[in-house]
Amino acid sequence: MGPLMATWPVLFGQIAAGGTLEPSGPKLSMVLMALVGCVGLIVGIGVPVVLGIRSDARRREMEHLERMRAIELGRPLAIESGWWTPAKMAVGIGIGVPIGVFAIGVKAAELSGAAPFVWPSAGAVGVAAVICGTVLAARSSMNPPTGSHAKPYVHPDMYDAAEHQHS
Repeated sequence: MGPLMATWPVLFGQIAAGGTLEPSGPKLSMVLMALVGCVGLIVGIGVPVVLGIRSDARRREMEHLERMRAIELGRPLAIESGWWTPAKMAVGIGIGVPIGVFAIGVKAAELSGAAPFVWPSAGAVGVAAVICGTVLAARSSMNPPTGSHAKPYVHPDMYDAAEHQHS
């Protein structure tokens, strides 16, 4: 027997020499507690996840039916923009990035003592973020989304000359 095999009972807190190892399997109460715990996890986590997936599928189905009905009736579709519009993202970049860069700069200056090198780079990144956020905000305000996807009204006689030109 190898040296590791002779010492394994000591490694696991059992008597190495002269002792007998009695097999002790899991008791019935431990098995029942494990079974109840597994059932509890399935009920506590699995059921809400499945119900959430089904609810989301039903919501998407209803939105699809609503869109199809609006198209059939020729009504304009609602604009589906979330809370993060391009303008809000631009403001978030212009404000959030400099705050984050300077917070990291403070911590880096405290830990490393390299403040003369940290602050110019943090300032450059902060200024660049403000400029980029301003440019993005200006571009997003130039092209506001239109509220209607319906065809514009055109008078029927407006293009009448084009169809009678070759007759």
